[in-house]
Amino acid sequence: LRAIDLVNSTYEVSLRELVGLKQADKMISDLNIHGKVKKFPEELEQSIYFGDIRFRWDSDRKAYVSYGDLGIANFKKKQVMRYVRGKVVIFKRFTGDEITIYLELDSDNYYYFNYKRGLMQVFSSNEEYNTVILETKKDDTKFKGGKEGEDYQFMMGSKTVATAFRRSFMEE
Repeated sequence: LRAIDLVNSTYEVSLRELVGLKQADKMISDLNIHGKVKKFPEELEQSIYFGDIRFRWDSDRKAYVSYGDLGIANFKKKQVMRYVRGKVVIFKRFTGDEITIYLELDSDNYYYFNYKRGLMQVFSSNEEYNTVILETKKDDTKFKGGKEGEDYQFMMGSKTVATAFRRSFMEE
């Protein structure tokens, strides 16, 4: 997978907004010199942090739809700094917003995530991943959102829905 282009991506701008100018400059310097960030800031410890993603409004679908490859900066503390083929769609609805993330490592390996109203549905071509999801005890699938977020639960999604999303958005 090709590395995130620090010069032509939105990564540096997003860093400055999240961690401040001084810390962002230090991180960019570390990446340029060492190829990784030495001291990883807590603000970036997200399930997934996109370092480069671009959206357009699709008035027919009433959704923000990403275009181009998705630059994944990190998963939690694991730095990735690579582009993957994929799509992120944010639907604006009266009943609440919905976000779908589709990541495709190659034509045989993909991950699908859909979140709406406190429920995250996931599905993958990776059978080991699906098995972990299916074998997780129900109580362990629930998370408290804390002060800043809402509670949510995850569960296995369906291959049919993931395939329909792929056909609709990836084969345009």
